[in-house]
Amino acid sequence: MADVSYFIMFLAFVMQCLTGFGLYAPMSDSYFHKAFAWIVPLLGGDLLTRQIHHILMWFFIIFSIIHVYLVFYHDFIERRGVTSSMIGGWKFIEEDEVG
Repeated sequence: MADVSYFIMFLAFVMQCLTGFGLYAPMSDSYFHKAFAWIVPLLGGDLLTRQIHHILMWFFIIFSIIHVYLVFYHDFIERRGVTSSMIGGWKFIEEDEVG
C-alpha cells in the first residue's frame, strides 16, 4: 500500500511541476520555461490546467496533514519510539529487549 501511495505521490509531483511550468511559460522570456508551452494545449486549455494544478496543491496539503498525523499516531500506538527518537534524540526500549 505504501509503495502504491508513494508512486501516486511521485506522479502527482511530476504533474504539479509540468502544469506549473506550463502555466508560467507564456509569461516567461526564458527558453527553459518556453519548452513547457505545449502542456497547456495538451491538457485542454488554461482553465483546466489551472484546475489540475490547484487540485494537486490540495492533494499535497491533505496528504501531508494525514501523513504527519499517522506518523504520530503509530508512534503512540506501536510504542516503538521511532518518531520520538527522531524528535527528541532518545529512544526508550523495554529492558527485556536489551538483552
